[in-house]
Amino acid sequence: GPGAGPEAGRGAEVLDVAPGDPRHALAALARAWRRPGGGGGPFRAVVWEPAPEVLARHLLLLRVALDVALPPRERAERLLELHGNALLTERAEEYLEEQAVALEAFVSEYDPRAPPPAGEPLARVADLRGLKYAERDALVDVFRRWRRANRIDMAALRQTRLRRFYKDRYDFRRNMVDWDYHMRLQEAGVDGVAREAATGHFIHFQHFREWRDSGLAFEVGDRVYSAPNRTLASTVRGRAKEFKDRDLNDKGRSVEAYGYWGDIVNSPYHSFGTQAWDEEDRAHFRRLRNKQFISNSVELAQHNVEVLLHELIHRSERPKPYAGAGAAGRTGGSGEMPTLEEVEERDEVQAEGAGATGDGGVEGTGEGEDGAGTGHPQSLPEDFGGRICFVTGDLKAALKKQKSAFDAIAVSNRYATIVKEDIEGWVRAGTRLVVENANYMVELKADHSQGFLERVEEMAAGKWERVKSQLPSSQMLFSHV
Repeated sequence: GPGAGPEAGRGAEVLDVAPGDPRHALAALARAWRRPGGGGGPFRAVVWEPAPEVLARHLLLLRVALDVALPPRERAERLLELHGNALLTERAEEYLEEQAVALEAFVSEYDPRAPPPAGEPLARVADLRGLKYAERDALVDVFRRWRRANRIDMAALRQTRLRRFYKDRYDFRRNMVDWDYHMRLQEAGVDGVAREAATGHFIHFQHFREWRDSGLAFEVGDRVYSAPNRTLASTVRGRAKEFKDRDLNDKGRSVEAYGYWGDIVNSPYHSFGTQAWDEEDRAHFRRLRNKQFISNSVELAQHNVEVLLHELIHRSERPKPYAGAGAAGRTGGSGEMPTLEEVEERDEVQAEGAGATGDGGVEGTGEGEDGAGTGHPQSLPEDFGGRICFVTGDLKAALKKQKSAFDAIAVSNRYATIVKEDIEGWVRAGTRLVVENANYMVELKADHSQGFLERVEEMAAGKWERVKSQLPSSQMLFSHV
């Protein structure tokens, strides 16, 4: 709408408040080529996280996305494994240590005045000038804890969290998982699908229950997941409950606890696996048969990440893998799967097309679209159309040097109170604000989720105006007045 875009002559300025993972940053970099006319210049996204451990995971997953030495499919699998699994394969554990060493060197030697290091892909997109020296040191400490020398039992740490969460209901936790899925997640519905049309949720019940029990969200084949995902371990600070004062406040020593402090209630599928970005993908992945989804969130997450990685490198739209031979790869309005004859015809067409480029991939790269190529790795583009500035610590203090107002702000539901705070120096008329609501927070009752939405609208009154949009039902859009 009017006033919603960046001013003439400059790129878009975006603030991302505590997203928890780099899905927004990755999508912005991958899809920057789609902006008409470049949007007036390269965009700049400021990502703020309250803890260095979360910021370190941002850098790790972005570096994995830029690691063109890995075939595209394997790179997507590795990214999802590090993102959502509490346990890794031994190969992924070795890979994580390699990345930790490289990230430690990158952060320690970062100099904004020097040209970007030729061998560090992250230097092309990551801007660390907003971090103080102490905050960079904290990041380095996190990377060092990711090494295999830090021996931890992630499964035991996660079980400790589960026992403290379920308490005396621990032995009946499977019943609680069933309740959370059917009474909260399923009742929240799926965007674009009427509730009476489907009897299940797009997040498959078996996947949800397996993740709640073991912490494994994305499994491939018969791989063995036994190594700890140290990126999900962090330190929390608190105060020991040694005694209470006369006001019944806990008093005691200041203590730290190192353990698994990731989410154990909601699932990581919402990051990449519940929203399709274009109509063709939505039509394909939302197909129903006997009121059941044919696809699931794991398949969609793999597809979405592969799409982002393709656009990140090639700066073009990725061909639809399920529509390789025109109508042969698509399904009709009834949602029926292709027939055997159609599948054979599609495979023949794809095989004929593969001869033109050697292995069915991008000509000149020697690498197939499915990552099975054996040629030289692909090269990264020189310009990604924008940069990601990382900040932590106190949010207002970190943004004091912000020279222009943000065109858009995205806020997680944990920090939704930002709508009532004094942020006049960051915004202007028409600034768009996207707030994550609590629709898919399974630990909340439905009326509590609705109350959260009403409370946000109440806090936004007078400063922000609610805007109707095509955003997912888990998000609210406001415009600054």
